[in-house]
Amino acid sequence: MYTGLTEKEANQMQALLLSNDVNVSKEMDKSGNMTLSVEKEDFVRAITILNNNGFPKKKFADIEVIFPPSQLVASPSQENAKINYLKEQDIERLLSKIPGVIDCSVSLNVNNNESQPSSAAVLVISSPEVNLAPSVIQIKNLVKNSVDDLKLENISVVIKSSSGQDG
Repeated sequence: MYTGLTEKEANQMQALLLSNDVNVSKEMDKSGNMTLSVEKEDFVRAITILNNNGFPKKKFADIEVIFPPSQLVASPSQENAKINYLKEQDIERLLSKIPGVIDCSVSLNVNNNESQPSSAAVLVISSPEVNLAPSVIQIKNLVKNSVDDLKLENISVVIKSSSGQDG
């Protein structure tokens, strides 16, 4: 069903499936990664349960991947794009720790010239059991405080429930 999982994530996924009466087996491969398996008749239900609860978790790029030590000097625009990407990933990582957040995406438009203000767009997919609408101001503040010279009025936040409804 899923391979290449960390032990922590595999344990979380296994516990979730077992608590929903889905039999699941877990095995470790030679490299230390975990694999989860379910019976064929439970496959669709298992995937639905896991997806509705934000599993498997989004993988974030490490700074070593974005800025490999062996890389030649990048252009200023390449450096800015990489730094922007890292900021987006960092904000997504922070937002994903909020209870009820299943997935999120952040798009930053950081303008270094003062003629056009910086802006941010945030999409949050939430668990159907959690209403994150009251958290919009907190989410905006988190994004604002993560980016220099970003104003609250230039941050848009959309929250959607994983059930497809606004939340």
